[in-house]
Amino acid sequence: MIILYQCTGKEVYLKQAALSISSLLLQTSAPINIVVYTDNVDFFKQFHWFSKITFERVTAAELENWMKPSNFFLGPKLHILKNVLEKYKKPVVFCDTDTIHTTSFELIYNKVNESTSVFHVLEGELKSKSGQMLWELHFYLKKDKVLDVNSATMYNTGLIGIHPANVDCIDRSIELMHKIFRSTKKHVSEQLAISIELAKKTKILTGESLIHYWHLKDHVNGLIMNADASEFD
Repeated sequence: MIILYQCTGKEVYLKQAALSISSLLLQTSAPINIVVYTDNVDFFKQFHWFSKITFERVTAAELENWMKPSNFFLGPKLHILKNVLEKYKKPVVFCDTDTIHTTSFELIYNKVNESTSVFHVLEGELKSKSGQMLWELHFYLKKDKVLDVNSATMYNTGLIGIHPANVDCIDRSIELMHKIFRSTKKHVSEQLAISIELAKKTKILTGESLIHYWHLKDHVNGLIMNADASEFD
């Protein structure tokens, strides 16, 4: 099992990742294979767990290429997920940096297999149009005839658990992601795309073994930036 992070760019994302990794390590005494894709390996050298982590350096050129062709800023996430699945040939759990682990990861992550994938939580069915985001996705995707809005369900990708047998779903997700983003310009284009493609092939479970503070990010990021990174060690 690989636990995967992507943290590139601003210092706040590096600090988020350090906090999330530290919280993950606190929840288990078992060996964990953590892989971090980053453009700033040096930042993590200050933490006692640095030597336990596998770091993959990411270049600005790679990130730019992975955003094409729609210039979607979250596009690299799925490309990195595909790279790790193909390189390590093991189940992978991708965790967003803005997460804090609250229970042992084994409780849900070990359920990832060839027929089962895991997301963080259910966001909802597009046809429900419950909330502004689902309503707008339904409206634009139906108008532009991008996909069948009556059968699409979106999960939150603060956590994605996928088996290497289903890596083919990533290519289809990337293609669909760009179509969705061109139509809607929504930051959730990636999570809707991979939700749809994995649901076609696997059973979906949700794993609320962490806190994903996306909706509180301004407040939490303020606390993170005001804290010394050593406090996350």
